[in-house]
Amino acid sequence: MERLEQSFDVVANTSPDPWTESDRTQACRHAHGIVAFMTDRIDDRFLLECKRLEIVAGCMKGGDNIDLEACSRRGVTVSRSTDMLTEPTAELAIALLLNLARNLMPGDALIRRGGHLGWRPSFYGRTLRGTKVGVVGTGAVGRATGRNLIGMGAIPIGFDTNPRSMALADATGMIRGTSDDLRDLEMLVLCLPLATETVKWLDDKRIK
Repeated sequence: MERLEQSFDVVANTSPDPWTESDRTQACRHAHGIVAFMTDRIDDRFLLECKRLEIVAGCMKGGDNIDLEACSRRGVTVSRSTDMLTEPTAELAIALLLNLARNLMPGDALIRRGGHLGWRPSFYGRTLRGTKVGVVGTGAVGRATGRNLIGMGAIPIGFDTNPRSMALADATGMIRGTSDDLRDLEMLVLCLPLATETVKWLDDKRIK
């Protein structure tokens, strides 16, 4: 905000809660540009109210909340940060896998409620080393997750219908997976973008 205010008149939401749709529309009605976050839906109705808008700068990696066709029709430029938070997101995926493998949250809860009375043969976990972990989606986050898994001695198996992404995953040392390999996985990480072909990819049939 400080950088923007050096050159522009800035209207910003400084409350801890996202703007409602009407609040956002009212605040942006006369804006020439907006910085959009994941909670901001930019659609044809919004653009109709914000006739001066020239650019939507997406402060996010994806853009599922922005109607690109509507922006294009009205001559509104859209930008986004294509490599935003790749490594931190991959690290979070590893943290979640470690939590599952080592029973971190159940163990923490036991201690907090005073249930730890010394060593007991409980909460036996497992190691990620040698574990077959499926990485569904081998874009930037999927590849970063795969590299981290390899560093921990796990066996990341990549699944992707995009030949270019899968070729880049090969360079990280990930194994190319087939539908048959899904049966042998012990853990699974979803690194898919939200799209028509990926909605409900993990359904009852695939889990079985």
